[in-house]
Formats: sequence, C-alpha cells, structure tokens
Amino acid sequence: AGVANLGDSGFCLLRRGPSGLMQIALRSEEQQHSWNCPFQLLRAPAALRRRLPQNVSLDRSTDCQRYRFDVQAGDLLLCYSDGISDNLHEHEILSAINEEVGEGGLLEDGSRDLRKLVSPEKVARALAQAAYRRSMDPMAEVPFCESA
Repeated sequence: AGVANLGDSGFCLLRRGPSGLMQIALRSEEQQHSWNCPFQLLRAPAALRRRLPQNVSLDRSTDCQRYRFDVQAGDLLLCYSDGISDNLHEHEILSAINEEVGEGGLLEDGSRDLRKLVSPEKVARALAQAAYRRSMDPMAEVPFCESA
C-alpha cells in the first residue's frame, strides 16, 4: 500500500499485537515549517499572491512525504486530520480504537469471525467524539499544548 501525506494531517497503520489488541505498526511524521505552521496546499488567487512577501514559497503536492508498506489481513489504516492528533495522544487513539474493535472476533484458534468485525464508521465516530471531548476540556493536557 502507499500513502502520500502533507502537513499536520497523518495516518497510522494499526495491526493486532500478540494480545489481540491493535498497536501502531507505522505512523506518519508531521511536516511543519515552524511550530503551528504546517505544510499546506493553497491555491492562492493572483491578488493574494502579489501581497505575499517575495521570499515566501507556497507548499506543493510534491512536498508530501511518501510511504510504502505491506498490509496484512486485519490491518486498519487510520487517516486523520490534526483534529485527532492535536487532541489525542497515541495511547488515547489506541484505547478508543481497541474499545470499539476489541479482539475483533478473535476465536480460540486464532482465526477471526468476520461477522464480529466493527464498521469503519463506528471507529471513526468513536475517535471524533474522543477528540471533541478532549478539545472541550480546558484542563486537558493535549498534544497540541505540549508541543508549544
């Protein structure tokens, strides 16, 4: 599989570990010019481009990081915006996902019961709700504040 990523959006390739729970097998790295100034694609109108300082270069799609990796049956590729990574630590992302997918229909012989797999929509909803709750908590120690 392959992923192209730019800026502070990201992805995690999740794979079940020996315990049956999802673990991070691979994750993207953020691209930032400086703190809180991520790479971004911008289609600027000519009038705006003329107002930019001459030494400012706009990010391009060719600036993206490219990842290639093998996937296995049962892997989960989580693609997200900075709304997730700014508000949830990796262990909180894993906790929310594992709460939804559990052991994913893991049977005693190690095989999977496909009837017990959780829908991607349910996983996405759980992550969005967890990130929203953290973003609304003024006392939360979130990754965004810790990186400042």
